[in-house]
Amino acid sequence: MLIRLEVIGGPNRGREFELVHDGVYILGRSKKCHFSIPSDPHISGVHIAFKVDSAARTCVWQRMPDARNPVVVNDKRLTAGQLKTGDLIKVGFAQLKMVIDWDREVSFYSCVECDRSVYLLQSDVGTLRKVVCEDCRSRPGSENVQQESSEEYFQCTDCGKDVKEKANCDQRAFEYYGVADYLCDDCCSRYESDMSFKGSSTTYQLLKELGKGGMGVVYLGRCSETGRLVAVKNATGSHEERFKREMTLMQRLRHPNIVRYIEWVEGWQSPRLVMQYVKGPSLHDFIIDNFESTSTEERLEIFGQIINAVSYMHSQVDSRIIHRDLKPENVLIRSEKGSGYQAYVTDFGLGCDLEDDSRMTKFGVRMGTPSFSAPEQMKNARNTDERSDVYSLGVLGYYLITGKLPFGLPSPYEASIDARRKGLDFRDRDTLITTQDDLTRGRGLGENFQMAAFRSILSKNRPALEIPDDLAATGIQETIKTALALDASQRFDSAVSLRKHFHQNAHMSSNPA
Repeated sequence: MLIRLEVIGGPNRGREFELVHDGVYILGRSKKCHFSIPSDPHISGVHIAFKVDSAARTCVWQRMPDARNPVVVNDKRLTAGQLKTGDLIKVGFAQLKMVIDWDREVSFYSCVECDRSVYLLQSDVGTLRKVVCEDCRSRPGSENVQQESSEEYFQCTDCGKDVKEKANCDQRAFEYYGVADYLCDDCCSRYESDMSFKGSSTTYQLLKELGKGGMGVVYLGRCSETGRLVAVKNATGSHEERFKREMTLMQRLRHPNIVRYIEWVEGWQSPRLVMQYVKGPSLHDFIIDNFESTSTEERLEIFGQIINAVSYMHSQVDSRIIHRDLKPENVLIRSEKGSGYQAYVTDFGLGCDLEDDSRMTKFGVRMGTPSFSAPEQMKNARNTDERSDVYSLGVLGYYLITGKLPFGLPSPYEASIDARRKGLDFRDRDTLITTQDDLTRGRGLGENFQMAAFRSILSKNRPALEIPDDLAATGIQETIKTALALDASQRFDSAVSLRKHFHQNAHMSSNPA
């Protein structure tokens, strides 16, 4: 829901007041009003009230009893009434235009400076790297958050051709501003694929396979009408119910660091989940290829964004959404021109809402990836909660900072270095796994990396963490150590607490909440 009062006439012309919650809003000259116009002497201290009810889709208004001057709506003097889009309201010298969109979606975040609640339109989500409220933005020395020029977001991702006209043929281009990439018709014709399927209002072409996991295959797709690129996930095997659960979770999560849900399409072979396509490597590949060329600060910035995404998940109203499979393969990294990197958490196939009694996980089942999963998750996935995600974040943070896994386990990055040194193809998954097993054996941890990882997370005699000297003076070591506690009760109670500790003690620049 979004209701906007645009001041189109009078000395305050250009101002806008926006209503994004149900409730009563007061407009007047007093600074205590929700919408204050203090410079107009013909507006009373409290002049007009607006009551919003999104369920009934009504916005009614009433002139306050103490208002000295009349309210004119569409050239008629009235004392109350119901408003619709396009209505013109005259109060004092101000003329306001009413714009109402009951279906407009907004997301709420916390200002990175003061934690005040800030809302973003869905067209903003993905374009801002930091969320700062108006008050903090106006303070001297505060970073001014500006959107970049829109032109670069409406070019073919392969040839650079301007595709803005086609991109907006469904009138939704700016809804996906900064979120979507586009492929022109000429570049699309180079893909040798004739697979397609109908969505709710468009046809999607499947261009190529992007990856395959335990529960599905992900394809690069393209909206035929707009050229907008998407990722399309097909369920495989007997995982359709869990696949639907992934869809329902993604529908509820809108955050700049979470891959965006677009739509769910029932097919004659299998359902398909259409979501945002992120042009960039997984964190797994990013670390292997870029660890040495990125600074510790850049990698901590990525870690902070991942924390923000999980913190948002853990702070949902009337929900307790957890991911349960946070690992480098499930984080995508996009390089943002002139502004570093943007991280996106994806793959909610093992996710669940702890408030939902219909959870599908059976007692005694292990779930997740041993080297990144919490001890209690490896014992019994039914016992997981927010603290299990906190543990996984601790492993991710340690890996991003050091290139190593905690407790002596060889990391994929270390295995890639060893494979390169031996002249092997470190890009080959089987070669990387074999090399990781070799390193595990060489460190006396056993014959198999996966079994060594399982034993290590349950061990009470775990080796100490090795945090680089340049971070010793910050609180990051304590953040990682607390997140990786063997006993879940000794960890942060959720990613919300972890985020607060990280930003207070790591002395890094803030990220979107």
